[in-house]
Amino acid sequence: MDPDGTTLIHELLRQSAGNVLSEHELLCEVRTFLIAGHDTTSSMLASCVLLLAQYPEFQQELVDELATVDLEDYDTLSKMPLLNAVINEVLHLFPSAFWTFREMGEDGVTAPTTVLEPLELPERFHIETPIVRMIDLVHRFNEVLAQRIVDRRHQIGNDDF
Repeated sequence: MDPDGTTLIHELLRQSAGNVLSEHELLCEVRTFLIAGHDTTSSMLASCVLLLAQYPEFQQELVDELATVDLEDYDTLSKMPLLNAVINEVLHLFPSAFWTFREMGEDGVTAPTTVLEPLELPERFHIETPIVRMIDLVHRFNEVLAQRIVDRRHQIGNDDF
């Protein structure tokens, strides 16, 4: 296996080699990765199929783009403008997780606000934030969606991944 690989498995193996993770911990991480990744990945792929079915012009253009490259080379795939625009748009429209959860550290925090007095968040305070799209707030949603895909093709960079 390539020691300079860029996958999660490569990183886990590198850390394991430095005795950061025990063999048991490594197996637990891989198991978690496989189980947790199954639902989110299948949800994202189903959403991609839905989006491409709704926009056949992008579907054909994506087929044409993919036909020109080696589909097993991650570096090549990561630089494909339309593929990445479609994936980013799907993740924007149909997030795999609908909530994100955080917990304050042991010291808590004081959050400044503009309307209220400063807000004291005690230690171990749980914060739940929804991740949703507000389709009803976007006028001419379908036209905006198509234009975002076109625009995103020209904005591929490291922040997109």
